[in-house]
Amino acid sequence: MTLKIYYFCSSHWDREWYQPFQHFRIYLLKMADELFEVLEQDEEFKIFNFDGQAIVLDDILEIHPEWRKRIDNLVRCGKLNIGPWYVQPDEFLVSGEALIRNLQLGHLKAIEYGGKAWTVGYLCDIFGHIAQMPQILNGFDINSAIIWRGAPPDCQNCFRWIAPDGSECLAVKLPEKQGYGDFAGSVTGLWNFELSEEKFKSLAFNYIEEQRQNTSLPMVILMDGVDHAPVHSAVPQYIQYLKELYPEAEIDFADFTEVEAELKTHESFLTRVSGELNFTTRETGGFMNLITHTLSSYYPLKQANDDCQNTLELQISPLMVYAGLNGMYLDNKLLGHAWKLLLSNQAHDSICGCSIDQVHKDMEYRFDQVKSIGEALLFEFMVHDRNAVSGYDIRRECLHISGGEPDIEYSNEHGTLLVRLFNPLPYDYEQVHDFEIVFPVDYEMTYAEPFGYEFINAFMLEDEQHNPVEYNITSIKHNVIRRFYRFDARSYDVYHVSARLQLKALGWTTLTVLPSEKPVRNFASQLTGRNSAENSVLCLEVNADGTLNITDKRSGRKYSGLNTFATDGEIGDGWNHVSPKGNVLAMSTSTIGSISLIEDSPSRTRFEIAHKMVLPKELRFDGTLQEKYHGINRSLETAELKIVTRVTIDENSPLVQFETEIDNSIKDYRLRMIIPTGIEGDYFAHQAFLFLVRQTGRSSGTQTEGWKEPEQLEKNFGDIVGKWDKQGGVAFLSGGGLHEVGTPVYDNGEIWITLFRAFRRTVATNGEKRGQLQRKMIFKYALYFCDENDYGSYGVLYRQLQQYRTPVINYTLDAPEHFVSEESGILSIDSNDVCMSIIKSPETMYSNAVIVRFVNYASNASQAKINIEKDYELTGCEKISLKEEYIKTPEFHKNGIELEFAPHEIITLKFNIVIKTKGIDK
Repeated sequence: MTLKIYYFCSSHWDREWYQPFQHFRIYLLKMADELFEVLEQDEEFKIFNFDGQAIVLDDILEIHPEWRKRIDNLVRCGKLNIGPWYVQPDEFLVSGEALIRNLQLGHLKAIEYGGKAWTVGYLCDIFGHIAQMPQILNGFDINSAIIWRGAPPDCQNCFRWIAPDGSECLAVKLPEKQGYGDFAGSVTGLWNFELSEEKFKSLAFNYIEEQRQNTSLPMVILMDGVDHAPVHSAVPQYIQYLKELYPEAEIDFADFTEVEAELKTHESFLTRVSGELNFTTRETGGFMNLITHTLSSYYPLKQANDDCQNTLELQISPLMVYAGLNGMYLDNKLLGHAWKLLLSNQAHDSICGCSIDQVHKDMEYRFDQVKSIGEALLFEFMVHDRNAVSGYDIRRECLHISGGEPDIEYSNEHGTLLVRLFNPLPYDYEQVHDFEIVFPVDYEMTYAEPFGYEFINAFMLEDEQHNPVEYNITSIKHNVIRRFYRFDARSYDVYHVSARLQLKALGWTTLTVLPSEKPVRNFASQLTGRNSAENSVLCLEVNADGTLNITDKRSGRKYSGLNTFATDGEIGDGWNHVSPKGNVLAMSTSTIGSISLIEDSPSRTRFEIAHKMVLPKELRFDGTLQEKYHGINRSLETAELKIVTRVTIDENSPLVQFETEIDNSIKDYRLRMIIPTGIEGDYFAHQAFLFLVRQTGRSSGTQTEGWKEPEQLEKNFGDIVGKWDKQGGVAFLSGGGLHEVGTPVYDNGEIWITLFRAFRRTVATNGEKRGQLQRKMIFKYALYFCDENDYGSYGVLYRQLQQYRTPVINYTLDAPEHFVSEESGILSIDSNDVCMSIIKSPETMYSNAVIVRFVNYASNASQAKINIEKDYELTGCEKISLKEEYIKTPEFHKNGIELEFAPHEIITLKFNIVIKTKGIDK
């Protein structure tokens, strides 16, 4: 068969890593200027591939907007590839929706520059790959993938990668030694220094012959591109040399679409590889490692990223849809800008926490901007709703700068208030919610306990059917300055309240606050003892050592020893956890500070447990007279690690919520939390659009003990991990920032969650401080206790996660006279297995169109019914791709649609929905 040699020319561009972004941008501008000149002047230099990322062009044009025409011309004539990504992300640390948004923006950027996105799934440096990536790539008409890290070490260098739904990509596994820069590292070099004919031919021949020995296919791929490399302007000459070396071969100046076409002719002979690609490295030498422990590096970055994703996906996107359908203009482009900022933090060397300190400081600023945009859009949304409910523009009630008087002063003689609560999730649900009621400082109805020590507003709550709602006041803050609107700031008394509420799907629910002439008290409690409580489902006991026992009353199963923590030494860095020899594992169960009851009501009980661990303050790198350290030892000086955990059990709920606060003053250690389940066998872990079932312990056993990089006990999870059997089980739900789990092979079925690693090493420095995380950190998580009916129903778990991660949006206003709310939500989903992934407006327009993405979390075919609620009507429906392009028109009716899902299938629909009635009777 004819030998085919593909020459691939690129530069792998990490925006920020061992130097800050602005330092790397100087190199980028120099490289780009030289590259554009080569592409413009040399007709034989056919194509350059910009690392699969479009963001680099934005970074260039921000400084040199006059280069825009050059870029447009090179893109239009096909000499410069853009995308398909906006940034090359980490797949394990970001959500499935963030991956899709990343690809969408990469494709839109390619169109913006006058071309189309590269049709190759370029995953060249990502630290392992999610199982559903082939389905995601297929959703963008991408049917091939280039990977390096994570592929099975014993599989062919080309294979068929199969997603759980059956989607597949033709995958190329780059050489293990130097991956995307293997030919550059072995032959052409990093810099643009031209090789002599003799030297190039000698090195290239040896390289090609070695590669031919490693493949059964008649093809060799020459990867000429490495980190931050300039363009090798001599490539056309090198290709001529190759033609002289191999006159019978076909030699292509490639962009991998040619490789994909060639692989299709050998497709039936290629190995099938299914699921996630998360294998460590066997061969010694080179740069390749899977790099597992970036999952637990620099916890605050992961927490901020997850918080921003939750805000944009679960709050802002749905309220933008509601606003659009109800005639409220909110700028969708501003939401797009927030996503762009967030995606710029999700590049693999950024979000992984393996860069220098300055990079992480820069990321914190970008996260803050995302949060600020979310807060601003949320406030505008509430202003629009307030206008609709009150019947007049909020600006007419504002204090004028000059006179200090409003144009309209609304009169509320009875002191009745409304609390408006917006549920952005597409289903009704009932649970205990935290919200606030904002009272005027001169609220008339008050009482005191018993002789005026503290005055409390006396009020009752009613739901929309005028039924009383029991509530508990958790805190009161007097004379709080709040922004009413723009420059108008006022003082209020802010009451934080918890109550069990039924919320409408994707819509507003209204509570009425009525003044009471009598004190409002409720002596009922969930307490069963000083340190124990129970609801209809669970019994919670706080032991004297600070650990917890939770008994599931449905099955009788008891989970003992919860709230246990363990520490061990850390001499690693942002990439790797490494324990020093002689490592000591310390458990928290031996010391306890206090156990406090901090909330007690009929619907909620909350305990606070304070641990104190006495640990070595740091690790010491002790030196000799020659100033070289001769050993790593625990310091004799000790310090207290204070771990304060607040645990909450709610009425009728199988979910127990936790908040662990740590004010860290210890260095060079790892902190993990242990969850004993008592359940043997495999565990499950959620990953983007999928629940994986994994073997407990190391799947390879002792096989990798002699490898360059052994299999780590710790593995990735997106946000849910747990164990169950036919009697039930327990699932850990991360509130954000926690992505690393280990499952030792112990009889009690333990799950170990890494909270953080405190380390001093950063790449190419003498050591920096920020990785030690000397700060206060808060970890939010929950345990969901499953019954026998939940077993195998992963959709139930994902829905619980969405409820847990989505705080109710609420505000308070004076009740207009004769206000009656009869409004419905927009739509709801009826299915145990199929879940909503996102509800959003289209990327390219602002209209009545609503995009909803659904995921079947079952391994069997499933059904889902989407109901359009009474105030709305469905007038159009399209099935669309992840690119948001038309596929087909399914059958639907004005009140909804029923869908059939293949196992693990992702389906995206675009609805055209119109509102039938205002929904609010004033």
